[in-house]
Amino acid sequence: MGTIFDEIKIKSPQEKVESTVKIEIKDLSEFGITDRFFDEITKVYMKAYEGMEEYGEPTEKHARKYIRWLINHSDFFKILYDKKTGIIGFIACSSEWWWNGKTGEIHEICITPEFQKMGLGKFLIMQAIEYFKIKGVNKVGLWVGANNEKAIRFYKSLGFHFTGESFPRWMRMEKEI
Repeated sequence: MGTIFDEIKIKSPQEKVESTVKIEIKDLSEFGITDRFFDEITKVYMKAYEGMEEYGEPTEKHARKYIRWLINHSDFFKILYDKKTGIIGFIACSSEWWWNGKTGEIHEICITPEFQKMGLGKFLIMQAIEYFKIKGVNKVGLWVGANNEKAIRFYKSLGFHFTGESFPRWMRMEKEI
């Protein structure tokens, strides 16, 4: 799909120096579904859930299984890619989900911590919403960790609201589009 942000300045936690990177959004089809791919995307997933282990998969083995489920159940799967770093994030969604009617479901969005707070998450969500609109979906939903205040603030800033539905540790948020 091409470069989404030509220049993003980041500070490497190790180097503590600013550098400029080009980040691309890629379709899953641009990657071979190989062990190397699963190793890389699993590391992104595990890194994104550091400090929030109660919401992520407990081991890399479980995470790989979950990512395979995401691939098999998502018709919108986009990957953020930096040539130097590799995969830095992804989003997995389904336009054919049913939750109180047809819903565009955001199953997962992960971005490694060093690339968070740069607008990449918002960009991925907006791309998913545009995809859902093309598919004739008028509602987007997701489950968020009940104590994940950072994610809750993020989703609220994008217009999502709580529906009142919940499971242990999870709360439902939706947005009309």
